[in-house]
Amino acid sequence: MKKIRGWWLLALLASVGIGLYGSRRSWELFQARAAESRQVQQRAEAVESELVETEIELARASDPVGRESLARKRGYRKPSETPLVLEP
Repeated sequence: MKKIRGWWLLALLASVGIGLYGSRRSWELFQARAAESRQVQQRAEAVESELVETEIELARASDPVGRESLARKRGYRKPSETPLVLEP
């Protein structure tokens, strides 16, 4: 009786081991796809953040005060203005 139980236990352990070994490739594939999904999600968040920044800059550029502010940041000045030069 004990001999039969030992064989059943051995057969059970062998089948579990074979099952785990056989599913190893599926597990590796799952891990690779999960990592790729995380990378795509991070890229999507970065693109969304960039889109929000672009929309904010576009909103600033749509009114006169915002346009003037953006032009000054880029180094433009009005034709009637003269630059102030400070001497040390």
